[in-house]
Amino acid sequence: MEVLHAIGTNLVSERKHLLAAIYANPEEDTPRLAFADWLDEQGGEDDASRAGLIRAQIALDPLPRYHPNWLPAAHEILRRWGSKLDEWRLELPRIPGVSWGQFRRGFVDSVNVSSAKNLVQKGGRIAAAIPLLGISLTDRNEFMALGRSPVFSRIRRLQIAHGRSFTGANTRELLGLPNFPPLTHLDLSMELVANDGAAAIAACPHLAALTELQLSENHISDPGYAALAQSPHLSNLRALHIDRQYPVSSAGVRALAESPNLVGLRELNLGYCGGLDGARALATSKFLTKLEDFTVGDSVVESLEAIANSPNFAGLIRLRITARGAKAVAESPHMRNLQELWLIQNTTDEGAEALANSPHLANLRRLNLSGNILSDKGAKALAESPYLGGLCEGWLFLDTTSFLTKDGVSALLNRFCNHPAHMPTPGGFPSLPENVRF
Repeated sequence: MEVLHAIGTNLVSERKHLLAAIYANPEEDTPRLAFADWLDEQGGEDDASRAGLIRAQIALDPLPRYHPNWLPAAHEILRRWGSKLDEWRLELPRIPGVSWGQFRRGFVDSVNVSSAKNLVQKGGRIAAAIPLLGISLTDRNEFMALGRSPVFSRIRRLQIAHGRSFTGANTRELLGLPNFPPLTHLDLSMELVANDGAAAIAACPHLAALTELQLSENHISDPGYAALAQSPHLSNLRALHIDRQYPVSSAGVRALAESPNLVGLRELNLGYCGGLDGARALATSKFLTKLEDFTVGDSVVESLEAIANSPNFAGLIRLRITARGAKAVAESPHMRNLQELWLIQNTTDEGAEALANSPHLANLRRLNLSGNILSDKGAKALAESPYLGGLCEGWLFLDTTSFLTKDGVSALLNRFCNHPAHMPTPGGFPSLPENVRF
């Protein structure tokens, strides 16, 4: 009995030691993989399952979400471990004002905190329970208390989720905190950040390690675009989301296109591209030549044609573009690498037929037809396409004015739903007039 007790004590001690190493070095994979090996050695089914999750998520983590291998790998993780994630999350302590985030690299590594004071008071307990790397702050009040938090400096991902209450002045105060961490991800979407906030971001030397900047749905205009483009501190950016701002002209877009500091961008969510002049600046840019994920919301056909016909966009893997650009995308030989296409704002039969008849889209794997006005004619054209045989996932969001009937839906389902890579949603496919996934 004493021997068994000693063995059990040693196992508990080993587990605590391995977890402590992970929590103390949250950015390192080696301690996590060492823990996965140890779990396998224990021989239990739950331990082996957790070890598998750690290795699978570590393999997934470097991939951007638009990478062709990301979605199949994410689906496989959910299929194998989805039912276990909530169970493992329940093992974490309950801390008032704190909710645990998602699993990454095998562990929950982020929290949602109701206030900065909560982080000051409970940061030690949080950091002792998870390998803390990310914070979402949901209460604007007294956010400057972050400066008193001993764990704030270890954060690498920060989201301010106040909902239209965080201003440019707040941004300056936040970035000026003496313990402001070397972030890799900053999300200030859907706030009141204007040009002064963009200028503060651009001038902040603490953001030199930033790889992803989310500024969607703010109040930034041309001067803010120019400040971000000219910043020497943002040269490591790989993803920039700056869509849905106040009216932006071609001058702001041109500033981005002409910036050598943004040469590393792979993902650009631009929304409005500044009309034809802005589109031409993007199309002829010497620096934005490595984009793999691009979103443009212009509705001017000539602007969309300039973008689709530019060799700058020949490396695109994912493109989100208004439906008026469907024909230009279908006819462009520079779209040969495209694997995911979103057509937004009223996809028509003409657009669907152009896609169906395009040999340049033979590598397409996913197709999103949001806000479509397709009839059976367009749906059947897609279903009968000689080029879309690799399509393994698509979405139709049916409008009340849609002329699509069950015949059109059946044609899509019969053509694409038996693809070996397709993973239907639980419960099968909904019937009209709900959304359809094929």
